[in-house]
Amino acid sequence: MSSAVALPRWQKLFLLAAGLMLTAAFGLLLAAGLASGLAIRRGLVRVPAVDVRVGRLHVMSFVSDNPNCHPLLLPNCGTATLTSHFSPSQRQYYMLWAVAVRETRQPGGGVIWDQVGGGRVLQWPVGP
Repeated sequence: MSSAVALPRWQKLFLLAAGLMLTAAFGLLLAAGLASGLAIRRGLVRVPAVDVRVGRLHVMSFVSDNPNCHPLLLPNCGTATLTSHFSPSQRQYYMLWAVAVRETRQPGGGVIWDQVGGGRVLQWPVGP
C-alpha cells in the first residue's frame, strides 16, 4: 500500500527554485566552456602551458604544426614549442601528453628519457 505525502506549497516552491538555479548554473558552466574553447581555437586566448612532473609521470603540453609529434622527440619534430604560443598564419595543434618515463643518467652528466607508457591525452587544432 502506497501513501503519498503532499508537500506544503512553500516546499514545492523551494524545490522548484533550487532546480531552476541548478539548471542555470550548469547552463552557464557549459556556455563558459564553449566560449573559452572557441576563443582558444580562433587564437584570441593563449592556450595553457603545462609541464608537470610527478615521479615517473610527466605531463606536458606544446603547440606544433605536426599532430603526430611525440614530446620526447620535440627538437626533431617540425616547429614544436613547449610554450603556448602559436602562429596565426598556419594550422597548428595544441597537444597534451601524459608519459611515464624512465631516466638513464649518462657518465658525462646528461640524461636520456625512455618512454615506458602513456600517450596523447588531447589534440586540439588552434589557429586558422
